[in-house]
Amino acid sequence: MNDPNKILTKLVMGQNGEPQTFKLPVPEPGFVRLNPGAIGFYHVKYQENILPALITSLSENKLGPPDRLSLVLDLFALARSGDIPTTNALDVARSFKSENNFTVWCSLLGDVRQITSMVDGMDSTLRSNTHRFLCQLTEPIYRKLGWDPKPGESHNDTLLRPVIIRTLGRCGYQEVIDESVRRFNSHHEMSGDVIHPLPTDIRSAVYSIVLKYGDEGFLNKMMDILRRTDLQEERMRVMWSLGSVPFDLLPRIHKFAFSDEVRKQDKYSVLLSTVTNSETRLFFWNFLKSNWDEFRRQVPENHMVGTIIKMAFEDFVKLEHHDELKAFFVENPCPINRSIEQTLENIQINHRHLSRDGEKLKQFFDKY
Repeated sequence: MNDPNKILTKLVMGQNGEPQTFKLPVPEPGFVRLNPGAIGFYHVKYQENILPALITSLSENKLGPPDRLSLVLDLFALARSGDIPTTNALDVARSFKSENNFTVWCSLLGDVRQITSMVDGMDSTLRSNTHRFLCQLTEPIYRKLGWDPKPGESHNDTLLRPVIIRTLGRCGYQEVIDESVRRFNSHHEMSGDVIHPLPTDIRSAVYSIVLKYGDEGFLNKMMDILRRTDLQEERMRVMWSLGSVPFDLLPRIHKFAFSDEVRKQDKYSVLLSTVTNSETRLFFWNFLKSNWDEFRRQVPENHMVGTIIKMAFEDFVKLEHHDELKAFFVENPCPINRSIEQTLENIQINHRHLSRDGEKLKQFFDKY
């Protein structure tokens, strides 16, 4: 693929579902990009011997954003379905270190986090390895973006900066943690003034980072910000960050979520913020089972209950949790059948995914 914009041929796919074979003029050296511009509603499975050329094209920025995005979607969808090894998708993901597009990054990080979340559910001792993988992936773009907006920078960079800062901070990148603490302390000291040293674009990312690595004193400062602000947008930033606190402080966050300080329509944000890894997911599940009646009183809207159940528990990977969830909702009927079925289905998919690729994924992340 020496000229990424050159169309070699156009084909019309049959509609009868029967397999079809096409001969394509592949240039040497190079490869053919199928579905250029991502205009077709299908995934493309490339042969493994094409992956090196594909990786090279990514490293050299020869593909446009729509093609890079569709490539991410193709690879991770095929990995999840079992059509390709998940490690193949992760190998290609490493080639996105020079990526600069916000949409591509969001898709890529979402897919990688789904994989690392599964690995975490299988073996939490690999968490530091998966974090190092993410740090190596995002550190180059962090160096380019920095913390502060540059004169005339694009809207793309403004949107991307907090995504990268949050990822590095949550993965233990010490430089980002230290800078987050410094900026947060200045922000809290000046929070009564008109000028805030912490821009709103990165504020949510900084809040979650300082809470993750701070002590109860940082949580008290965050609660102080929450109680002093009149802006709903700022309240939501704080509430979505509260669950990042160390494990021993989670009961305080659950108690706060059930308090009168949190409006009914906002309780889901505080509760869901507490589910950040396999341990906190299980902790929240046990909390929910023990406080189900109070939970239903606090969150009466069925659609919101369904959202919480699906988002909190669809990343379980063990069948014992699948069976627990299923049995619990048989004993405690709730009109959110669709959410429950989707959650149970996702757990089964996760289990099959790990049964198929788990050992190779452990070997892959052991390198970090």
